Amino acid sequence: MPLPDWHPEKWQYYEHTRVKHILLDKYLRGWTRILGGFYEKICYFDCFAGRGEYKIDNKTEVGSPIIALRLAKEMEKNYNKFLMIFIEKDPQNFESLKRKLEEEGWDENKIEVYISNKSFSEEIGRLIETLEKAKANPYPSFFFIDPFGFSDVPSELIGKILSYKRTEIFFTFMVRDINRFLSSKKHEDALNKLYWNDDWKKALKEKNRELALVKLYDKQLKELGGAKYTLLFRVCMDQIRRTAYYLIHASNHFKAFKLMKDIAYKQSGGRFGFFGPLENVAPLLSFSDYTDELKKYLLEKFSGEVQMMELMEKCYIETPYIQPHIWKTLKVLMKDGKIKIEGLGPRGGYREDATVIFP
Repeated sequence: MPLPDWHPEKWQYYEHTRVKHILLDKYLRGWTRILGGFYEKICYFDCFAGRGEYKIDNKTEVGSPIIALRLAKEMEKNYNKFLMIFIEKDPQNFESLKRKLEEEGWDENKIEVYISNKSFSEEIGRLIETLEKAKANPYPSFFFIDPFGFSDVPSELIGKILSYKRTEIFFTFMVRDINRFLSSKKHEDALNKLYWNDDWKKALKEKNRELALVKLYDKQLKELGGAKYTLLFRVCMDQIRRTAYYLIHASNHFKAFKLMKDIAYKQSGGRFGFFGPLENVAPLLSFSDYTDELKKYLLEKFSGEVQMMELMEKCYIETPYIQPHIWKTLKVLMKDGKIKIEGLGPRGGYREDATVIFP
């Protein structure tokens, strides 16, 4: 029998949970700074909000709802209004979450808090139905979807979330559990709802089923779910290099994808994953490690006049590198007389609206 969601064993704080929370916190900070001042309201949805705290030895660590609320309180000058929606189906977890949020407190003139004791699919499904009836489009909205399993994350709902402008998701994709129950008849319906069709069955024939399952979901998220950009971040268990889950960020705006990739790169030493605290993380690439590879890519990929942001977008999607690598490589090519750049910033600095001229 699976443990109920309130069970203490499910609320032990692990290193891989800390890594997930660091990515969430850093991204939300950047997201709030970028969008907060441009819109009347920004919205954060914690779709499997949990208890509000974890246990580690004799101490406690805060959960994602408290991380988000503290961030909102700290960054009040960066936005007009912040709506925070916390969804937790389990009654015991819900009561604990309510207490923890009340203990934190918030300025109701700046922060609106709504707590729901329903399931993710029920609460978000109701909200989307209301929006569609009103022909409304939500404010910029970030959905943190962090389930224990995979039974209440229907692809239809994910697609509807991403169909609106300025919405994005950060999803804990429980591939270890999916792989574990891949041959179970009892779980076929849940898997059919998680994916957009039953193509997941093809993974049964793959040597690396885990990777096949992740790649299929990523592919369907783009082709059927409507996501333009996705970033995958592999998360292993604490003591062994065995995958626990993948974190998947999906959005429809390049700057959102860029922000998450920049954070994930720096957090993981360029490997886009957490492989256990006992394994040393490789250092960031040295200049010589990437320059030759990027020079070759740029000269083969582009010709004529190319807008800087178009170039950056293609590099971000098609290579493992981020802006500092790309810009330094462009400067080398310019110094070598291989390219020209029009519209440089002060002292020859980077500008998004510059034009790169290739042979």
